[in-house]
Amino acid sequence: MTLADSETSNTDETITAVILAAGKGTRFNGHKMMHDIHGIPMAIRSALNAQPHVHHVLVIVRPQDDILKCTLDKYHLSWTENPDFAQGMSSSIVQAINHIPDDQHILLCPGDMPHIKVATYQRLIESFRKHEFKKIIRPVYPSEDPIPAHPVLFPAALQADLKLLSGDEGAKSILKTHQPMLIETLDKGVIKDIDYA
Repeated sequence: MTLADSETSNTDETITAVILAAGKGTRFNGHKMMHDIHGIPMAIRSALNAQPHVHHVLVIVRPQDDILKCTLDKYHLSWTENPDFAQGMSSSIVQAINHIPDDQHILLCPGDMPHIKVATYQRLIESFRKHEFKKIIRPVYPSEDPIPAHPVLFPAALQADLKLLSGDEGAKSILKTHQPMLIETLDKGVIKDIDYA
């Protein structure tokens, strides 16, 4: 299943959440993305958390991950395979962009961060709208050394840049070139990824 073409009255505001669930999860004991979070597999939980705040959700999976693909189908969540997953996170981002219309904005969500609060998504979207969908919006967790966090909203205008990513550093190069608007939040879900069972 792949992302279907959308029918929307205002494409300028259309946001697709990309759930990055194709990582190898080498530090995790078991199938990381199927790890139970309150009765729902972790990748599904991450996708469902984002879903009410965007127009579409697209989950990126490994080609051989049949159990995750079947589970995504059960929840009627769109997915696409990343045959180059071994090349790192950037390859999943590129694969996602190749399946999303170029006038849609992108919300990048790691699949192993299932505890992000509703209010956090709402604040990110509100800030994105306030800046006319032209600025990268990123949460930051306050501390002595503030922690840049996830998920991150990218304007549609940066899709071309996202397609050029490579390696295992995700979109860090773009975040260095295009200064994001930072939204401070006390939501620990924006920095709490799950690496160990």
